[in-house]
Amino acid sequence: WQQPVVQADVTIKGVTRRVEVPLDLADAAGTLTARGTFRLRQTEFGMMPFSVAGGAIQVADEIELAFEIVATGR
Repeated sequence: WQQPVVQADVTIKGVTRRVEVPLDLADAAGTLTARGTFRLRQTEFGMMPFSVAGGAIQVADEIELAFEIVATGR
């Protein structure tokens, strides 16, 4: 797999969206590690980005999620 991509269903607050996530795979000593990052917009899930002071300070709509999954043999 040179450029593996997985499709994942992400559910936040009851709203599900499918995302495509490119993976980095590493296989060493019987352990397979998959790492990836992807971005989501809070508004796509019906959420309002956090703000205070009448909107003077706001959190960006887009958030980045990162993960690492490690699989080992038994």
